[in-house]
Amino acid sequence: MAELLAGIGVEVALGDPAEGLLRRVRAAFDTASRIRDRFSPDGWRVLGDLVDLMERRLEQDEPEDLPGLASEVLIRLSGFTGLVRENMYQFTGWRFLQAGRLLERGQLTARIAAALTRDEPPEGALEALLEFADSRITYRRRYSVTLSRETVVDLTVLDPLNPRSIAFQVNGFKTLLDELPGMRRGETPADVVRRAARLQVRLATGDLTEINELFLQRVAADLGDISDLLAQQFFSAAPGVQTERSESE
Repeated sequence: MAELLAGIGVEVALGDPAEGLLRRVRAAFDTASRIRDRFSPDGWRVLGDLVDLMERRLEQDEPEDLPGLASEVLIRLSGFTGLVRENMYQFTGWRFLQAGRLLERGQLTARIAAALTRDEPPEGALEALLEFADSRITYRRRYSVTLSRETVVDLTVLDPLNPRSIAFQVNGFKTLLDELPGMRRGETPADVVRRAARLQVRLATGDLTEINELFLQRVAADLGDISDLLAQQFFSAAPGVQTERSESE
């Protein structure tokens, strides 16, 4: 778990993990401040509350337990997500926001699943994966057996109906792709469409016997490549092509 957290900038071994979390929260707050005039007042309040929460945590002489802190952070993030889902105008900008969220969640889930299920999972690893995927209740309802690698992987990786599985993220992203500007059916698909379609098929036809660490690392790498291709398709000007801004200048 420490290795996984270090991969997103939270160094557990070097001190209070809240320091790394605070840096990321401040970065989000700084990004939001640049579009303050177009940012929801409620969303701004939630981000500011997160910064205050993390700063108070670091000022305490005897910091509270990390699970309690994580719970408070998740509650606020859930509120922020609800504001985005319920209040944001669902046009192209919203689709890009959702696409980024799906790609990031899918990639992170793949990395965590690869680390927690490789070889012989250590005690508590499968429970940790279910906890990360917020799928404990679903698991108990769907499986009457004790925890096993096969059933946990099936639910968190391949299940297309579990909103926290990797397959669900990829299917959702593929649907959003078809609604983005310039994506017309019947034409030669863009690279990002081809890569997403291949990954979608790989997960839809995947067998539990082949879902190993290498498979999951490949999925994580593919999602990273798809993110890069999406950026190239929509946010990078082709060489020699002037943007509207450069022409006006």
